[in-house]
Amino acid sequence: MQSCKPAVSYGWDFHPRLIPLGIWEGGYLELRPVCHILAAEIRYELNDSLTKADLRLNAMLSEAGHGSLRWTLKDPRGKMIFEQETPLAGTRCDLCGTIDFPALWWPNGQGSQPLYHSTVELLDEAGAIIDARRSRIGFRRVRLVAHAFSWEDPDNAQFPNSRNKPPITLEINGRTIFGKGSNWVGPDIFPGRVSAETYKRLLEAARDANLNLLRCWGGAPVQKDAFFDLCDELGLMIWQEFPLACGNYEGTPEYLSILDQESQSIIRRLRSRTCVVLWCGGNELFNSWSRMTDQDPALRLLNRNTFDLDPDRPFIPTSPLMGWAHGGYQFRLKNGSEVFQYFPRAHYTAYTEFGVPGPAGTDLLKEILPPGELFPPRPGSHWRHRHAFRAWDGSPDSWLELWCIEHYFGKPANLEQLVEWGQWLQSEGLKCVFEEARRQKPVCSMALNWCFDEPWPACANNSLISWPAEQSQPCLP
Repeated sequence: MQSCKPAVSYGWDFHPRLIPLGIWEGGYLELRPVCHILAAEIRYELNDSLTKADLRLNAMLSEAGHGSLRWTLKDPRGKMIFEQETPLAGTRCDLCGTIDFPALWWPNGQGSQPLYHSTVELLDEAGAIIDARRSRIGFRRVRLVAHAFSWEDPDNAQFPNSRNKPPITLEINGRTIFGKGSNWVGPDIFPGRVSAETYKRLLEAARDANLNLLRCWGGAPVQKDAFFDLCDELGLMIWQEFPLACGNYEGTPEYLSILDQESQSIIRRLRSRTCVVLWCGGNELFNSWSRMTDQDPALRLLNRNTFDLDPDRPFIPTSPLMGWAHGGYQFRLKNGSEVFQYFPRAHYTAYTEFGVPGPAGTDLLKEILPPGELFPPRPGSHWRHRHAFRAWDGSPDSWLELWCIEHYFGKPANLEQLVEWGQWLQSEGLKCVFEEARRQKPVCSMALNWCFDEPWPACANNSLISWPAEQSQPCLP
């Protein structure tokens, strides 16, 4: 594979083939002075006790000017903390500031999400503002640590042994956090249609469901600024992957040049975001269908770029790594084993993908299916085109899994009964996995279902939220 385009656009079990081309973000014309602010980035360091923050402003100008640069910082309530001004001398301006006892940002369910307000203004010689940059800062320290008993791992109790399992426990401000979350795949097959209001409905649903972590899957596009704005405000931690998923990304000079450019752009754009707590090289790269290793040039490049540009934020090469798990994705396997049986037998340090499928709601099904094909569902009908049959190579019955519904309840009499039974199985199956993962704490430190939302109207899927941003049964109280 040699592309940085979202892998999902080439077709997935929940996404039709639709390869993006052209402008996908909002466009506008901006008039600005010859001397203007190119960048104004604020980095900070917290002391060991988290009681002091040392801030650094690095501002770059388009050309040398003759005025001054003013930096103002206010606390979350709007109270002035400091204001500094320095005359221009060249194209670079650096300023420093200190905050004693900063209010700390916490994930959802762990505390509040205070955000400080920074304003950087370019002034002309008369003191008039000719350009400005505004941003928000949340103070927190993130680490990826080993769980409490990792060094007593029974798998390494005797010789010969190997390295211990890689860390996957998130530590925020010195407190270990169990990652309760989901996989984010993007809310629309047309990214240009996604608005702040689209994100707001989805992310508030995640917050209200007591999630605290979203894994931005490597097969999807990197989300718009409004997504990260809301996650900063709602306390939703973000695991951000680079655009690699389920393939062998060959390290040719041409591809590595593009990946270098793309990854640096992503890091520079997101490294000031409080909500982003983890970089990841991509999805399922160390599996038999991808056959990459940590020695592949693409992953070594990503590791280098994250360290050079954002050394304080953790990086992992892919998910899953040794000791973590993806799957399963069915309530009942073909061998007869139910989720209540096969999942409690599993013992991993993180379950970063798992799912149980279910049908969409009756209203959506009536909207997207021809009346003559609504019921009963048939493999050769629009049900298949909408991912109810043969959507995933792992099961010809995916994602409706009609045989499983009929195994427990018999043949449904109508569409409403089919939806009720299928969503009940989905709800109970997901509940089982989340509860079992939490029972396995502290060895297990994360449970992220596949997936949170879906980008187009499907008849059945593993998602909690049906298109367009409607709650499925598992997300209901």
